[in-house]
Amino acid sequence: MPTFSYLTKDVINSLNLIEKENDNLLLGSFCGAVIELLGTILLLPQRAGSGECFKKFIEKFLSKRDPAYDTYKDLLWDDLRNGGAHSILPKGGIVLTGDKRESSKHLKIGRDPDTRRIYLVIFTPKFLDDLRQSVLEFVSEAQKDPTLASNYKNTILGIVRDGKKSIVNKLNRSGLKIDFQGRLKGDIHI
Repeated sequence: MPTFSYLTKDVINSLNLIEKENDNLLLGSFCGAVIELLGTILLLPQRAGSGECFKKFIEKFLSKRDPAYDTYKDLLWDDLRNGGAHSILPKGGIVLTGDKRESSKHLKIGRDPDTRRIYLVIFTPKFLDDLRQSVLEFVSEAQKDPTLASNYKNTILGIVRDGKKSIVNKLNRSGLKIDFQGRLKGDIHI
């Protein structure tokens, strides 16, 4: 059984840091990647598209915290995840705010009266808390479900294995050499 420390320690600590620093640039790309990865694990052994995986995690976990996540999952995929992954910023259909005065507008559609721009509001502290709780719920389920735990372990090990193959191939092609031997302290270990 895997320890899940990558999720319970590294991912949760990263979500906490994003919130502490009010780093909306990281929110879209990092949170989108977390949601997509865990959705991929949920759908294994099926090889689903990344959008389907992202939406599956929202349906199964985030929507328990607020059903509006399910309502807006397509917009979250297109504007939050894809905007964050490909443009650093969420696309224009989403506005991220950490301003407590705007907390009641979380997952609500607004319109700017001056520009007529229509957008979905994400109150980032609430979103990050919902995602943290969803990640921990995923871990709890995986600890009880050997298939889900195995899918998690195989996915993470596969990412590591693919990375090892990639660097070895690049080293072989480029003539670059290994500079040192040893395991890094603080590395992500499965």
